[in-house]
Amino acid sequence: MFDLRTVDALILDIDGVLYEGDHALPGAVELVAHLNRKGTPYALLSNNTTRPFSSHTDKLAELGMPVSSTSIVTAARVVAQTLAGEAKPGAQYLVIGELGLVEALEQVGFEVTQTDHRNVEYVVVGMDRQLTYEKLKVAALA
Repeated sequence: MFDLRTVDALILDIDGVLYEGDHALPGAVELVAHLNRKGTPYALLSNNTTRPFSSHTDKLAELGMPVSSTSIVTAARVVAQTLAGEAKPGAQYLVIGELGLVEALEQVGFEVTQTDHRNVEYVVVGMDRQLTYEKLKVAALA
């Protein structure tokens, strides 16, 4: 058992640690309230690339855990920011994935397609609950 009074900063996963489904997990609301009250720095991580970025702060707030968007780091945003530092501006991406990944790439200025393999410079893959053989074919052709 650790003592929160001795913690300088925390990094926590969101889904499955702070909440599961539509329910805050035991102690999560109190933990976030304590961190906010004490001004303890923290980062909340999500490897879920399906959800739009804003949905993370919205969901946490709904569950009684108001957090700043600057405290949230998502896999989709990290991928987009990393590629933004490496790819030429305006590069076209083919995405196998959902809204969270598409939105993150578009926000850093990339043109995103999910159906056309022509002129694609990168293929980015995240969770896609509507994955089809057609999507795989287009990605392979790209």
